[in-house]
Amino acid sequence: MLLMDVDMLKKKLGVEAIERRWLGLHGISYYKIPSTLIIPDGCEKVGNYIFRCCWDIKRVIIPESVKEIGNEAFYNCAGLKKVVIPGSVERIREDAFRWCDNMEELEISEGCKILETAAFNNCQSLKKVVIPESVEWIGYAAFMGCCKLEEVVIPESVERIENFAFGDCEDAIITLKRPEKDFEFLAATAFNGCKDVRYAKEKVGD
Repeated sequence: MLLMDVDMLKKKLGVEAIERRWLGLHGISYYKIPSTLIIPDGCEKVGNYIFRCCWDIKRVIIPESVKEIGNEAFYNCAGLKKVVIPGSVERIREDAFRWCDNMEELEISEGCKILETAAFNNCQSLKKVVIPESVEWIGYAAFMGCCKLEEVVIPESVERIENFAFGDCEDAIITLKRPEKDFEFLAATAFNGCKDVRYAKEKVGD
């Protein structure tokens, strides 16, 4: 089951829980959702764009059945404060949480492998992120513009870090558990604008 169809969503959350609102001259719309959003157990994917610009959401509970969070699924959900990604989620797609600019804490549980392009771009209140040992790839501009990030530990499991992955995270001290030369790909601009970057020491005899 994919959490991407509005009719299905109404059945799961109740018709009264969803109300389309219209804003501005361009007819931009979003859905009025309860402040605590509980995604139904059994859903395997949070679909593309489904909660885009749902400003009323302050908390989201994602069940262990979810394997993927789609493109722009929570884009500009400005009310979100904290997000916990369960270990069942293997991939977080492009722009999934982009511009969630009041999110202060992010926990990605063991099991996630891929953080795609701009997945958490411009989460400007984000101070803390836990990247688990399972992550292998951090995409282009994944955390770019997260200007309040303070400390980030990148585990040895990460093999690829794309351009501007942590660009303009001006307060961030980045600690990498893998020596610089051991990455499959490490973009020259991956940490552009960060406060400090610290690589693991190469093993003796390498």
